[in-house]
Amino acid sequence: MIEHHVEPEKDALVFLSLDFSNIQTHVEDDFAWTLVDTTVQGEVRKSGKTFNKTGFQTFLFKKVNGEWLVVHTHSSSRNRAKD
Repeated sequence: MIEHHVEPEKDALVFLSLDFSNIQTHVEDDFAWTLVDTTVQGEVRKSGKTFNKTGFQTFLFKKVNGEWLVVHTHSSSRNRAKD
């Protein structure tokens, strides 16, 4: 996922910080899903805009030839509340 999703976008960003917490994984046979709370921060190179968001991410996995593969992801985020 990092190689195919995050890496191609990195040149557009000055920095990116992605933190996962409250990771919950469930497995049934050759299928699994993971629910994650996320915090993402960064700065867009072109505009100089910064972002600080919290949200949720879901990963769906399928075991293929003995290897767990991500077959779907979904994320949602919102601006992080100011302290």
